[in-house]
Amino acid sequence: MQKVAIEIDVKQIELAIENLDIPNKIRIARRLERETRRERWNNVLSKIDRRYVKSPISEKEISRVCDKVRQERYDKNPKSCY
Repeated sequence: MQKVAIEIDVKQIELAIENLDIPNKIRIARRLERETRRERWNNVLSKIDRRYVKSPISEKEISRVCDKVRQERYDKNPKSCY
């Protein structure tokens, strides 16, 4: 059996996807999400690291902010449980 190779650019792929029905678009989106998950998480973590280097925050400061937010939430609705 002979193989045929064709070249398709990104614009052609995008056009083909635009013409798909919603279930197939969802299937492709989920596959791309799975394939790119690690890279996207690495990007998020890199952004966090860069922000930390610019503006480091101590454990004590984090605890202080958390306590403040908890108190504000409790003051708004003392009966709620979070």
